[in-house]
Amino acid sequence: MRPDDLVCHMVHSISPALVQPIQIILFWGIGFGAYFGFRTISRKTALHNDARLRVFNTIQEYPGIHFNALREQTGMNRGTLRYHLSILSLTGKIDSFQDGVFSRYFLIGMEMTAYDRVVVSRFQNGPDRKILTYLLDHPDTSQRDIAGALGVVPSVVNSRIRQLHDEGVVVVERLGQGTRVALTDDAVEAIRRIQGAVPCRDPFRVPPPEIPG
Repeated sequence: MRPDDLVCHMVHSISPALVQPIQIILFWGIGFGAYFGFRTISRKTALHNDARLRVFNTIQEYPGIHFNALREQTGMNRGTLRYHLSILSLTGKIDSFQDGVFSRYFLIGMEMTAYDRVVVSRFQNGPDRKILTYLLDHPDTSQRDIAGALGVVPSVVNSRIRQLHDEGVVVVERLGQGTRVALTDDAVEAIRRIQGAVPCRDPFRVPPPEIPG
């Protein structure tokens, strides 16, 4: 651990509210940080730390991942993860947005619209991701077919489809006693934009273990 990392960990143990001001001092290399000869963290050097690089790569692989899922994927404790996230944010590597109670993270440069954020958030929710992935492969299907394919009761699918419909991610057409479900054109385009912005394997076909919503 570098001296500046150690200082921030010590400060966090005293008062988390003091971490950001100390980070700014160390980041710009003035005053206290410069006096003790700490190496400043810049946009060019932010990823030179192995743990921080692991956080960055995980966000790259799972755009829209939330804090607890990120902690599980990286194996870091809360304080360490918060510290590295703040450094990545200060150096312009990542940004975040609120999805209900979740803070979700993505790389700066992905140019995500508000609608993209909704779609990527749903893909980072385990049950929704299963539904949307199925709809990608089966563009026009019934809720009963989705429930059968996923091995869940229809009421679970119905509940999730209602929210996805309200958010403009899917369209639902009633046909007699049943319904047909499909992704909206905007949702398909958003998925393609997000997939094209991530230079790694398809983040929407993630193998186990699943990331909880």
